[in-house]
Amino acid sequence: MMNEQMILAVMAVGLVVFLLALAAHFRGLRRRIEAKAEMPLLSGAQIEEPASQISQKMGATAGANLATIASDVSDMRNDFDWLISERMIEQAITMAQNGQPAPAITRATGLNEDEQALIAKFRKH
Repeated sequence: MMNEQMILAVMAVGLVVFLLALAAHFRGLRRRIEAKAEMPLLSGAQIEEPASQISQKMGATAGANLATIASDVSDMRNDFDWLISERMIEQAITMAQNGQPAPAITRATGLNEDEQALIAKFRKH
């Protein structure tokens, strides 16, 4: 009986300490949020200098514009998509050569059975 009361007392003290620590944490978090809200926003002139330095380090010229950057990103996306699809085809071929059934290849690569048959026609070995 006495041990149970001590355990309950220790647990109660632990809970109180936990709640106090949690309250202190949230007070500190609120202070940090309020401090960030009070920070002044940068003006266009203040942003222009770091942006110019970043552009120079990236190799962008003064004539680089949003359309050029968007085109470069689109090219990178196309290259990435091509690499992913090439890897997926290689994985499907390897799985087929190892005797994996078509449903397993579909689950692993996303290629349907018609696409697998087409790959098989072009790459028999």
